[in-house]
Amino acid sequence: MKGLSDNVIGAQISLDREEYQLAKKQAAVLGISLVELIRRDAGTSACATAKPVDGVRREAGD
Repeated sequence: MKGLSDNVIGAQISLDREEYQLAKKQAAVLGISLVELIRRDAGTSACATAKPVDGVRREAGD
């Protein structure tokens, strides 16, 4: 992942209790924060790495 810069965008997400607990547990296993876990997952998710469909790629938040 690229280094953080002044070009950082904040986001708010909602997780149900089970999703939150599972994510916190996984972050603890990896020795990282929940935020870092989400950053890493966002950078490697199917949406982030998907090829454009019909020449169009939707950006996060669209």
